Amino acid sequence: MARDDFDIGVNNNIVSSIGSSSGIVVGSLAVSSDGGGGGGGERTPLLVERFLGSLSIGSHWQSSSHASTGDEASLGHEPSSSVSCCDPRDDELDASKMKRKPEHAPPAEATWQQIAVVIIAEVVGVGVLSLPVAVAKVGWFGGVTLLLLMFPLNVYTALLLWRARRPFPNAISMMDLSQCTVGRTFSGIVAVSVFAKVSTGLGAYLLTAAHALAGTFYDVDACLSTWGLAVVVILMAPMQLRTFTSTTTLCIWNAFALLVAIGIAIVYISTTTPTPTPEMAPVMFAKGVDAPTFFGAVSTFVYAYGGHYMYLELMSEMAEPEHFPRVFWINGPFQVGLYSLVALTAYGHAGKGVPAFVIDAIPLGASYRIAQLLVFFHICVSFLIQGMFMSRWIHVTVSKSRVNDRTSWRASLEWFCITFTVTLVSWVLATSIPFFDLIIQFCGALYALITLVWPGLIWLFSAETRRRRGERALVALVCAFGVLVCCFGVYDALVSVSARRHDPDAGNGGECRKLTLLSPPPLPAT
Repeated sequence: MARDDFDIGVNNNIVSSIGSSSGIVVGSLAVSSDGGGGGGGERTPLLVERFLGSLSIGSHWQSSSHASTGDEASLGHEPSSSVSCCDPRDDELDASKMKRKPEHAPPAEATWQQIAVVIIAEVVGVGVLSLPVAVAKVGWFGGVTLLLLMFPLNVYTALLLWRARRPFPNAISMMDLSQCTVGRTFSGIVAVSVFAKVSTGLGAYLLTAAHALAGTFYDVDACLSTWGLAVVVILMAPMQLRTFTSTTTLCIWNAFALLVAIGIAIVYISTTTPTPTPEMAPVMFAKGVDAPTFFGAVSTFVYAYGGHYMYLELMSEMAEPEHFPRVFWINGPFQVGLYSLVALTAYGHAGKGVPAFVIDAIPLGASYRIAQLLVFFHICVSFLIQGMFMSRWIHVTVSKSRVNDRTSWRASLEWFCITFTVTLVSWVLATSIPFFDLIIQFCGALYALITLVWPGLIWLFSAETRRRRGERALVALVCAFGVLVCCFGVYDALVSVSARRHDPDAGNGGECRKLTLLSPPPLPAT
């Protein structure tokens, strides 16, 4: 197989768009909104409530306030004593109850150092390899500014989630916390956006892993769909891990593999890239940068720094969740340093001609095989973390009482069936839907909502906002910025759809690969 047959650069429109579908979702669900409110005592129409309840599967819809209304007593039943995700941290509550956890809560035994390693493995994904293209869009000044500013912005919104969760220590997911602060309908909207992000991300990761495996064995003539099936088989063993904490060792090796792969690519870019022409040379300020281009670059960095959709789950696995902010002591230097090294070195040597996927700068040979194999391992670990998130979400829905059972054969069989289904469906969707990359583009803009907008709204409806009125304007500004990034991501995705309609060969690389996405980085920037 020739390199050109499969070595296709990343479609950078993916980076700028992962979230356009959210506008439709929000609009359709908001029709049945009950106007918000906190704590879970409000009412929604029955069908809508059931639908949203099925989406917010991490939540206990019968919160403490709802369970104590007397409905059970009127039916002759004892009031429920179960622990709700929205039970507040209150010294007046029964101390024995506050020590208990919801039955589906994961074991709380991780240290903040372990959580930091897991976040690095998931957040520092393949997007780091496509950051040079984002810098090339905006030039030296814009690139360096985004590198330095987007990290503290993402940390700030992550801490908003942490602060909003403190009164609700049993909130296990962003959906739980949304219900506890804003209300059930909003929790359902958050669930839709997170589900769209994770499901499309899984398909994209699987295709990227297939691409890397094909790159490792580039002289073997096989379709990417076949490589994808091989990835499904390989993933089934590690997918049997049940908690994020159990992946710590894999995550450490994952970080090492990514560093080596990047190191190989940087060496080749630095030593073999010809001097760019004046038209392609790096510039301080890029010319002709319009709003979609700028916000497309912004979304790349937002995605590269953010892991907000799973932060609540990680906090719930911590023995001391109040130490969560410490994870950024490790993640900050690692992410900012690595991103700067890759993006600025590649752009400085290649200018606008920087490869869309920096591994592509390596010539065919042993180094290319090693780098692709390391990227393959890295993507598999990233898939494992997102797949575990999705699988646990499903397991809580279908069998909440056995989600933490490590001894019974039935619980193990359920987990195997769920993980196999999640992995296989990811492959089927990614390889059977034409223009799957455009679906990723639409869902990609969702991440601006998950990273910037939802945390701000959750905090604005929390109890803490009453004590910090001066901070409200700042949080509102961050939310507005996130909406802008999302809207321009939607616009960019629509432009891509329009262009693809007039290109009969786009996305169809022959009969063998016509339904597959060949662009390596799957996401708008992770």
